[in-house]
Amino acid sequence: MRLQSNTEYLEKLQFHRIMLAAEDLVPEKSHNITLVTDNVNIGAINLYCEGVGDYENVSVEGKEYMTALFNGSRCDLFVWFKKAENSTNAFDMLVVPYDINVLSSDTDGNVFFNIWLNTSCCLSNVFVEIRSTSMDSSLIANFTLSTDLSYNILSYRRSAEIELTDVPKGDHLIRFKVQVNSLNGAFLVNGRVTQKDMHTVQTVCFLDGQNVSASQFLTFDYSTAELTFIQSVNPWSYAYSETESYCLNYTAPKKCILRIDLNSREQIDFLIINSPIKSVSIVGCEYYDNPCYEIDLELEEDSSIMLGLTLRNKVWLLRPTIMQLSDIPASIKETFTHPSSSIDGQFIDANNPLVQSLAKQVIQNESNPYFIAYSLYQNLTANKQYNETFPSEYASATLQHHQGVCRHFARAYAALCMSADLPVRTVVGTAFSFLNETWKKNHEWDEVYLPRYGWVTLDPTWDKFGILSNKHAFSTYWNYVEKTLNVTKPSSDLLARAKMQSQTTLKRLIDFVQTKIGHKKVGNFETLLDQAEAAGKNGYTHEALLEIARAYTSGVQETSGSLTAIFQAVSTMLLIVTSLLVFYVFRLRRKIVQMSKGS
Repeated sequence: MRLQSNTEYLEKLQFHRIMLAAEDLVPEKSHNITLVTDNVNIGAINLYCEGVGDYENVSVEGKEYMTALFNGSRCDLFVWFKKAENSTNAFDMLVVPYDINVLSSDTDGNVFFNIWLNTSCCLSNVFVEIRSTSMDSSLIANFTLSTDLSYNILSYRRSAEIELTDVPKGDHLIRFKVQVNSLNGAFLVNGRVTQKDMHTVQTVCFLDGQNVSASQFLTFDYSTAELTFIQSVNPWSYAYSETESYCLNYTAPKKCILRIDLNSREQIDFLIINSPIKSVSIVGCEYYDNPCYEIDLELEEDSSIMLGLTLRNKVWLLRPTIMQLSDIPASIKETFTHPSSSIDGQFIDANNPLVQSLAKQVIQNESNPYFIAYSLYQNLTANKQYNETFPSEYASATLQHHQGVCRHFARAYAALCMSADLPVRTVVGTAFSFLNETWKKNHEWDEVYLPRYGWVTLDPTWDKFGILSNKHAFSTYWNYVEKTLNVTKPSSDLLARAKMQSQTTLKRLIDFVQTKIGHKKVGNFETLLDQAEAAGKNGYTHEALLEIARAYTSGVQETSGSLTAIFQAVSTMLLIVTSLLVFYVFRLRRKIVQMSKGS
């Protein structure tokens, strides 16, 4: 029988957990594990066991009692804390680009990246693992690294692990070249350090009623987000990773807008509009600097709409060392350090003395824009409390009381950045955090401007920095939702049927564009419409909508160009005719005057 206990910290998710693992117990017998902790806030409890199991959590005089009841020879009990203040950070780890081939596979199958390691004290050993998320167990063929630290290579296959020995306090760089047997895939990069006698959470453990001593080691586990690599020759500033698909059902008014993302991060899988379409107008534009088409629809009546949407994670690969405040364009800095640049700027009181004082206290003499942005983010998210009834709308009040909802935290972060002279803006969009429910709500987050990267997403409410998650959509659907929006997960059967039914909507749009522009025979719009129809029949709704938009805008531009040319020609002709008339009138008047004098 063996019972082990450790506490883990995941950097990206910013939480701690205790794991109790009981192994080699007497099988086919009931067992119980109890964990007792002092003065902690429990966020969640998970239980995994061989047989039937259950758990209960009881609070008594500041102590939390968590008991798992189970059958079998093994049980894992996980207890998650609400706050990350229960342990000391041993190190920070950041995976960053390597030269120009950032997380990209070259023709020889090599993937390059760096790991920056910042240690707050001297460490005897640090373990770094590069783990493939592919099911191909032989994805990693070999790897090499370059660092001034002492290390041992422990293993490599699907997982490559090294041990760094005697790591001094400070910043350290590890350069990796990993040879893979694929041109695309994904990695997770994890770090772990073990230190003695650094428990800050007091715990007592019982197994089957008897006290069992927990391990005297505290283990910190750091994990990056999944990093996707593909063959590339361009410098990378971000990567796409996991996708999530949604089915949106809502009632739209007679006049509504459909936004089509040109980058296809927000991909429309199907579109079913039940009402006949009276008119369509399409323009190319940008929404928060994201290129898109806006399709303005006029329907004959309010219509139920079913829309399939797939979103992808967008993860920025940020290198702090290549950024300087002086690299920020003057026009960006002048505009986006003022509250009026945000949609709710009247509540971003960046000049409030409390905001100014807090920003100065956090950043002190820091001049690197990345560390300014990240330090302000960490300070804001460290002790925030979600409160739907928080009465004040001003950023200063949120910073004073550490309470609010998404809009409050987004404004508070914007105010801090503006006080630090760092460009920032709030973003109002959609976040699909609740499924299978009828709801209608906005979500708000921030974008901070970092030189060489542009606008980088962070969400202080969801504790995400440098990540636009696959639950965030820039489109604010309730701008044209008449009543409420119901969001569900589409099944494979629904997806297949909805793509088939989408052909009817696409055909209506194609026919409308054909009728409006077709008789003018301009440009290659007919080819684009043929491609749209073919894409729709093969289930590529998003691509079909893009081709329809391109056909319409190119046809309108060429038509308007032709009309302009005709107008210019007519104007020139009228000018010539007018000039001739003036000339003949002038000659006629002279002749009349001469005749009158002669008489």
